[in-house]
Parts: sequence; C-alpha cells; structure tokens
Amino acid sequence: MEFSNKVVIITGSSTGIGFATAQKLLEHGASVVLNGRSTERLHSAMERLGNRERTMAIACDVTDPVGSRKMVEDTVARFGRLDVLITNAALVSNAKLADIDPAVFKKVFDANLFGSVFPAKYAVPHLERSKGSLVFISSVAGFHGIPENVPYCASKMAITAVAQSLRTELDGTGIHIGVVYPGFTENEENKSVLDASGRDKPVAHRPAWMQQSREQVANSIVRLIKNRRKKAVLSPIGKLYAALCRFSPGLVAFSLKISRRRMKSMFEDKSKDPV
Repeated sequence: MEFSNKVVIITGSSTGIGFATAQKLLEHGASVVLNGRSTERLHSAMERLGNRERTMAIACDVTDPVGSRKMVEDTVARFGRLDVLITNAALVSNAKLADIDPAVFKKVFDANLFGSVFPAKYAVPHLERSKGSLVFISSVAGFHGIPENVPYCASKMAITAVAQSLRTELDGTGIHIGVVYPGFTENEENKSVLDASGRDKPVAHRPAWMQQSREQVANSIVRLIKNRRKKAVLSPIGKLYAALCRFSPGLVAFSLKISRRRMKSMFEDKSKDPV
C-alpha cells in the first residue's frame, strides 16, 4: 500500500506510539485522524502535527460503541473514505489479582479489547470498499501471562484471537488484517499505569538497552501496513521472548518466577533501609 491520498484512523494517538505513527503516516502522504479521550491532549497533538488540511482530531471513548461508530462516520464524512484503522488505545495496570478493584480490571480489559473491537466493527464496511488494512496493536505480553498484569495480558492475548477470527470471517473481502506485538517501548515522561485502586502511578524503570524508541515502533507499523503482513514482533528481545513462549513456555514461566522473587526481595531490602 502506498499512503498518498489514503485515510487512516489511529486510536489512542494523542501521545506515544500512536502519535509517532501519525507523524510517519503524514510524512508518507496519508490523511490522519487522531483519537483520544482528552480534548486538551488532542489539541496539543494537532498543534505538533501542524497540518490541518490532512489531519483531524476526534475525542471519544472507543470502549463506547456509539463513540466508535461516530468516530468512523465523522472520518468518512470529512475525507470521503477510510483505508486504515490502527487500534492502538490501551491501558495498563500493575497489581495482584487478589488486590485489584474489579472496576479497574474491567476498565483495563474494556480499553484493550472492546477499544479495539468496537472501532473495527464499524470500520469493516468502509475497509471492504477500500480494500484497506485493519491493524491491531497487541504486545509481547500477549504471548505469556506476566504476574501482576492479569487484565493487560489477558486482553492482549484476546486481540490475537480477534484477528485470527476476522481473517477467516473476512476472507475474500480484500481487507488486510495485521497484528503488531511491541516489546518494551520508550515512554513519555508522564506515562503512568493504574494501581490496584485505579490511581495513576509511574511506570517502573527499564534499562535503555531493553527499549525501542517510539519512532522505531511507528516505522514497523508502517512497514506492516505497506507490505500487508499478518504480524510483526518487535525488537530482538521481543522476538526471543516470542520464540521462547512458543517452544519453551516452561522456561518462560520459571524465568518469570525468578524475576518476580528478585524484584520482591529488592523492594523488601529497600523498605528496611534507615530513613
């Protein structure tokens, strides 16, 4: 696919990977629709993109089917078509299942699964007309469950099932369906996750060598769409992790246990430090 005169919706694109992907697609000649829940963040993102002729911002909650439908309809009303939908909106929590508020679990699961399914549902008829692309942003956390991340991992695993089902369901329509599995990605300074009660808390520190830049991830997403590939597992660490999850899941489970014990021990040692 060449992107000149193509129209792309990217959910969760006021910051992070979504915004970086919007920048790349604009450079390739596409018209881009940004989406998020915060009008203020979307306004800031539009200012940073600086191309009002080929950009549009739609504030809505994509876990709401009414909002998702209106987002697609408003896009087609403005640009006359839809060629690509990238479902990137997501939430992350970090808490034990026994501790997490059920409302927080549901909020994360809804954002990651229904926030992909509902926009896809209303985009499919338009993508069929354009023979376009439906791209789901999953995560390498969707290959194997990670402790204290149950709703995130479960919802990202479910994304793969959605894509697999749709490939069969939409066979012969000309729609390309792809799934991108990012690993650790460089976060913006204000990036946070939800704790057990739903309050924001900073993302845990990650060594720089483990992370890809947002621009690298965006480039991979663009390549997947251009080449109409079924999936892309990102970063050398992510590819290794995916291979281990497939061929040696027992080793992955053992490694996660050891890692969790070390982290727990580290935090316990810190708590004993004198004030």
